[in-house]
Amino acid sequence: MDINRGDILRQVLEKYREDTGTSMSKIAKAAGYDNSMPYRHFKQPGLPTYIIHKYGKAINYDFSKDIPEMTEDYQVVGPVATQQLTTIDECRWELEQLRIKYMDLLERHNAMLRAQLGT
Repeated sequence: MDINRGDILRQVLEKYREDTGTSMSKIAKAAGYDNSMPYRHFKQPGLPTYIIHKYGKAINYDFSKDIPEMTEDYQVVGPVATQQLTTIDECRWELEQLRIKYMDLLERHNAMLRAQLGT
């Protein structure tokens, strides 16, 4: 059975929010994202582990107990770039992973621009 990483992230962050009273905005900012990104991440069953790791660092939580493919030392788990994709589902999955990475890079880029412009 595949686990839904976005759902696990949502559950952990909501529990943390309830326990500490910290807003989702503050959690997102501590992880390096803007206010809307956590909600986008929650909708992604195959959320990359590097994104989950950033939230883990922000709230001091080890997701490896919930997501077996994550190690305490954190390693990016995913397809090798030279891997030959053979099915349409594999191609769709790879495309989705690239879209997620693009959105993450775009958010970081925008945050850097906002910081430089002082807005």
